[in-house]
Amino acid sequence: MIRERGVTEFYIGHQGAFDRMAAGILKELAESQPQIRYSIVLAYLTAAPRQGEVW
Repeated sequence: MIRERGVTEFYIGHQGAFDRMAAGILKELAESQPQIRYSIVLAYLTAAPRQGEVW
């Protein structure tokens, strides 16, 4: 996707071996190609918002 379509932004999970592999590859690519960005998306929140706090 990077070469063929020019995609530079990725969202990846944080659950298993595939997600760890993808994060490692994107980290390496981002070090040499700063236009590549990635964000890790959590499957669920680990804590509830406090009274009056908005997420």
